[in-house]
Amino acid sequence: MSYEAIRLWCNKFGPKYAQRLRRKHQGYGDTFFIDEVFVKIQGKQHYLWRAVDQDGEVVDVFLAEAT
Repeated sequence: MSYEAIRLWCNKFGPKYAQRLRRKHQGYGDTFFIDEVFVKIQGKQHYLWRAVDQDGEVVDVFLAEAT
């Protein structure tokens, strides 16, 4: 299987799959937790924050370079 075949499959079936997922989404919970992690990207340290609701669904992600 080639990369091109996978790309064409994603272009063909991806939008319908995403539409079904959006339809099933019930919304986010009313309790959120913030995770803070240090990650190295190309040798530079960054902060990575994630907001997660009580069901474990990622609500938002923020990445910033540490100074």
